Amino acid sequence: MVSVPSFILAVATAVYGTELLDRNLAYHSPFIGISDFSHDTRAIHARHVELAKRQTVNNEGFSDEHYPTFYGGDFSNAPFIWSGGVNFTHSVASGDPFDTSVLLWTRAVPASSTGPQPDQSVPICLSFKIFNNPQLSGKAIDSGEAFTSYDVDFTLKVEATGLKPDTKYWYQFADCINPKSVSPVGTTRTISSPNTPANRVNGGKPLTLAVFSCSRFQDGYFNAYGVAAHNVTPDLFVHLGDYIYESLGNGARIGRQVLGRELATIADYRQRLNQYRTDESLRFAHESGPWITVWDDHEVADQSWKAGTANSNDSTIGCGFSPSGSCFSDRKMAGVRAYHEWMPIRQVNVDDKLRIWRNFQIGKLLDAWDGYRANRNRILNHLYDNHIDNTIVLSGDSHANWVSDLARKS
Repeated sequence: MVSVPSFILAVATAVYGTELLDRNLAYHSPFIGISDFSHDTRAIHARHVELAKRQTVNNEGFSDEHYPTFYGGDFSNAPFIWSGGVNFTHSVASGDPFDTSVLLWTRAVPASSTGPQPDQSVPICLSFKIFNNPQLSGKAIDSGEAFTSYDVDFTLKVEATGLKPDTKYWYQFADCINPKSVSPVGTTRTISSPNTPANRVNGGKPLTLAVFSCSRFQDGYFNAYGVAAHNVTPDLFVHLGDYIYESLGNGARIGRQVLGRELATIADYRQRLNQYRTDESLRFAHESGPWITVWDDHEVADQSWKAGTANSNDSTIGCGFSPSGSCFSDRKMAGVRAYHEWMPIRQVNVDDKLRIWRNFQIGKLLDAWDGYRANRNRILNHLYDNHIDNTIVLSGDSHANWVSDLARKS
């Protein structure tokens, strides 16, 4: 491990406390401020403090030979912050862009080595910087540090703020202990302010969206993500749902067998998201621009709704659908929590009942579409009455691409 004076690390932990935990939005997955459903960062910080006490209390007069620990009997070699190096296993991603902020994401796990690995009490400290140029030169527009740990599968999600509307940015993460250990550079952007006239959105150039849905790992390589990122270079990537599938499949013809079992527990969902994000094209697409995502059903299970799925509910029979024995409510919360850990998506409030729909007003360019008859009629009436003839409506989950003209009934 890298040798770092323990008093420096102890001071860092004591000074920042829960601030560096709270800055990582993954700890609030999926709800903000509800410790029963999100992580209690104060409790996690207390765990770190307890570790620090074990490092600093004078042990004269004690013999530790009968108290073997993960690091051995000598507590002096246990770090307050992990200092053994990190691996950025899944590159970087960004998402949910506003006109002055965007979310940045990465995952950093303890580096593989023959030496000891951190126990649950040791946080990893990461820094981030965002720039207005691909060389990452000059002063960073925004920067900061945050903790991650095993509690959130070593994911990190922070909000970069103070940005300019309709502007392209480049960002990178680094190990706080070793700033030379860095992630790949990601590209992102903000959207126009809500009051921007349509002809001035994106600097007057066409705004390009890459739209995806229904991506099942065992059925084929994710080449479509790569084609969009390499050849189309869209301004925004939009995923309409079924980013992952909970089902099993051996992918026999191409060797894309999914790991694990049918998803039920938090470990299951994390493993599946982990595997999906190893696809080269998907990883590059996440590096290439901000994503706006929404789930459908397979992010939890087939035909899922608030009270169950096609093969599980909260009855005795439903709780036994898989070897895990998970009831649906537990399965749902596991899927939603893992999704918010692994995706660059803004957290929701518990009062909104797992609401995931958000509003991204890109200047005066784009009408939200809710798909219900009364809403549709009001929208179409507005378009007809105001002679608006260039509206595009996006939807998904038909497993095909369709282009249709919408007409108002007289």
